[in-house]
Amino acid sequence: MVPSMALLLGLLVLGVTTPAPAATRVVKVRSGSPAMLADILRQTYGRQLRIAEAPMISALVLNAEHDDLLDQAAALLAQLDQPPVTFRFSLRRISAEEARAWQVGAAPHRERGAQIQAQQTSRQERGTDVRTVMGLEGVPVALLDETTRIVDLSTPWGLQTAVLKSERGLRILGRRAGDGMAVVEIRAADGTGTSATRLMSQVAVKLGEWTYLGDVASDRTEGGTDVRWQGTRGGGSIGRSSGRQSAHYLVKVEVVGP
Repeated sequence: MVPSMALLLGLLVLGVTTPAPAATRVVKVRSGSPAMLADILRQTYGRQLRIAEAPMISALVLNAEHDDLLDQAAALLAQLDQPPVTFRFSLRRISAEEARAWQVGAAPHRERGAQIQAQQTSRQERGTDVRTVMGLEGVPVALLDETTRIVDLSTPWGLQTAVLKSERGLRILGRRAGDGMAVVEIRAADGTGTSATRLMSQVAVKLGEWTYLGDVASDRTEGGTDVRWQGTRGGGSIGRSSGRQSAHYLVKVEVVGP
């Protein structure tokens, strides 16, 4: 399909569902992914803005009732359409009492003693565990517990000793959302190949500030770890199964470089 045909197809897709009169604009994408940027715009503007991807010409076709909304969307795209940055994720475990304060909005935006040095990967702070990792925007960063088991396997040559390793824990992925905000995704890894891609929570955070994520309940069995994510701000609750232990977390996201 030639570029002009791709653009025409995008315009036709919008035209089928768009009542007249409306304004349409084609915005070129230079550094980012058209699909990823389109998802962010849909989350930001909802039904106010209609979006069609034109990957053949690396562009988005935007349609709205007013030019003002198109101007806002184009300005946001200009902020987001940049080369990926490096994020520093700080994950802090807090007590159940602190978690209740965050849930009712009584906790301060910044808590004393919560500053984390860039070179540190983890440490104990006021009785709570803080772990810091760095990763590229849009790429999952692992905060994993590795489990190692030594087992004897039956083979045609007799018993053979094997070392089995599996990863369990959380993976964090962040993307800029404009206006000093980022969208953070929390994914689970429980030792099975597909579980690491399972989305557990998604929340918008302000860069440089602590935000309450929720609490994780886990129950380890021979087959892996069952995880329940609940109490996430702005997202209700998401669950797979009940667990025996519960942990509460805050997250802070900072941009450390291009």
